[in-house]
Amino acid sequence: MKYLLLLTLLVFNQLLLHGQEKQLPKGWDKITLNKETAYMNLVTGEVSKIFPENPADENVNLEEFDPTIVHIVMEGQNLSSIARKYNLSLSTLYKLNSMSNFDELNVGTEVVLGYAANQEEKEAFFEKIGMPNYTIHKVSEGETLYSISKQYNLSVIEIKRKNNIEDNTIYLGQKLKIK
Repeated sequence: MKYLLLLTLLVFNQLLLHGQEKQLPKGWDKITLNKETAYMNLVTGEVSKIFPENPADENVNLEEFDPTIVHIVMEGQNLSSIARKYNLSLSTLYKLNSMSNFDELNVGTEVVLGYAANQEEKEAFFEKIGMPNYTIHKVSEGETLYSISKQYNLSVIEIKRKNNIEDNTIYLGQKLKIK
């Protein structure tokens, strides 16, 4: 009888402990990663296996500025056509890029065009040649800011900044400025 009472108390105690799970701070969500519990920061998209102590917005690193000005190679482009497009010399592109074979540029390869001191200077580079410093992404069904940020290797904060989005709400068919 003692053992039955003790077993009942242990089971009841375990149920109480699991029923009083710690509340996640604002901006975090519990996920499963490789069959283990993890936590996702809904602002930055970062994943942690450690229970977060602070709200997501307090964990946000200030956005980092990438000074590199790049061109993404498209079908049919070569180094010469890229140099002409941006009014740069081939020798400048050779110096800025450490590629072994410029004759075989693959679609999607990043070609460094130069470096900027700040975001305004970077945007001015593209405006000077009449090109915007971004591409457009049309939001499809089921997409989130996080999934779009991963697709383009950007932070959620950067996408929100470029598109003047204050919360995390996007809608089907919305056109977002990307890189």
